[in-house]
Amino acid sequence: MKIKCRRTVPEISEKLTRVSQTEFVQVFTSINSKKRANAIATKLLAKRLTSCVQIFGPIDSTYRWKGKIEHSKEWFCLIKARANNYRLIETNIKKMHSYDVPEILALPVLDGNTGYLEWIRKETTSDYHGIIIKQSLRDRSILDDIRILGKRTAKNWTMLRVLVRDDQLEKFLKQVQANLLMENEVPYYAHFYNHQDLIVVFPDRIFHLKPDTKTWGPAVRYGKSLGIPERELDFKPCRFEDETY
Repeated sequence: MKIKCRRTVPEISEKLTRVSQTEFVQVFTSINSKKRANAIATKLLAKRLTSCVQIFGPIDSTYRWKGKIEHSKEWFCLIKARANNYRLIETNIKKMHSYDVPEILALPVLDGNTGYLEWIRKETTSDYHGIIIKQSLRDRSILDDIRILGKRTAKNWTMLRVLVRDDQLEKFLKQVQANLLMENEVPYYAHFYNHQDLIVVFPDRIFHLKPDTKTWGPAVRYGKSLGIPERELDFKPCRFEDETY
């Protein structure tokens, strides 16, 4: 009786497709300091790049480095994350790691407890908040599918703070851009932000910036070229923790 041991090409292709399309990964890294391991975990959690980091150790590691066999004590970090956040996780780990070539590996999660995966999704959300002047929109019905988190009203305008889910963002930015009005030949603009990104939307251009004011120059210069006073090109709040209403 023959036993078929080799996978067929379609089977391998199907497996690779599942891996490439997976939503979640577990990222592994090891480091020679528990204090630094905890610092990495805290940083990734603060940026909402992970829902949980489990730290094991000390563990004994034996490895070859620069032609020699070495032995060391290490702490092992297991990071639960979304696959599309992997590059940001890698970048943040490298900035804080003490090794020249740190171990950073990501393994796909092909399946799992639905409730647990939903928890990872919720805790690593890339949702955006946005500031929009209600009167700046030609078609206000685009707000119907968006959650209003707060509002501030003055005599002639209402400033809305909205929630835009990450899966809505691309479409909603286009809708806002297409519906921004002008007042006295000067256009309105809107801006959106989360814990790591800032997006400024003008009628003809969209700028992808960071909450750090040092990155705002191109958007401020462009806004001024449209006739918007510089004092009004203050993209705040630009972090969740800066919100006041």
